[in-house]
Amino acid sequence: MAYSPTSYATYAQYVALTGDTTSDKSRVEALLVEQSAMLRATAGISTSSALSDDAKLLAEKLVVSSVRRAIAPRVMTGLGDMSDVSQASWSADGFSASAQFANPSGDMYFDRQTLKAFLRAIGHTQLSVIPAAYGRLG
Repeated sequence: MAYSPTSYATYAQYVALTGDTTSDKSRVEALLVEQSAMLRATAGISTSSALSDDAKLLAEKLVVSSVRRAIAPRVMTGLGDMSDVSQASWSADGFSASAQFANPSGDMYFDRQTLKAFLRAIGHTQLSVIPAAYGRLG
């Protein structure tokens, strides 16, 4: 697996994971680099930080899935690609159809579960703060 300190995924990895061969290669590569920078900023790590194999795989998944959400076409004609549809309904006689997309604007974001796993893999732990209470109880 090729690994670049500026991008956690290559175009070839993007294609292998998404099956998207129609998107412009230079656009995909630019977005992969951008989302890799966003992930480093979110996690508080530098380009020189060494990642474990597990952390590299999670970083690749986060970056690729984020870019895919931004690039993937929202196809409704003939009920093609229905990815990111969060709710849908159809009728027969009234010829009615409705679909609600989870990410209609095509924004790039990291899914919470994978980001949480990535942060754990690089040694970040979640800290909770309980504010002190002053005065009488009850």
